[in-house]
Amino acid sequence: MADEASAKQRVAHRVPLPQGEKSITVCSMARDDPMMRFRAPEQLKHLIEQSSASNGRTMNAEIVHRLERSFAQEVSPWAARDRIDNLDLQLFQAEAKLKWLVEKWDNRIKDQKPLGNLESILYEVDIRSAEDTIIYLKNKINDLKNIAE
Repeated sequence: MADEASAKQRVAHRVPLPQGEKSITVCSMARDDPMMRFRAPEQLKHLIEQSSASNGRTMNAEIVHRLERSFAQEVSPWAARDRIDNLDLQLFQAEAKLKWLVEKWDNRIKDQKPLGNLESILYEVDIRSAEDTIIYLKNKINDLKNIAE
């Protein structure tokens, strides 16, 4: 009975590789784990082969790893609300930074202080970056609101 129970238990351990190489995690599958067959496009099969080889996994282990990771990335409604709160704070900070940059830019122009080419470019880059960040955060918040509802 003990042998049967241990045969069903998955064993995961890190396998060290030569210095400079990353270690790999080996997870053995029990013989009585369900077997699934599925069809995949040839390109996807090739990508899985490459990825499994570079990660030091079998193709099966690579597929299981990627599926487990994709499910782990799913967000629960409660986690979505927490992330929305964090993103709202980041959005507030990004909007405040944009407002500060625009005011600083306007004051320089109003005071007729000459702007060098580099300074002008840096202001524009900072403003565009803040605007892009705000758009990204708003989209992310909207995506998460759909999950949280």
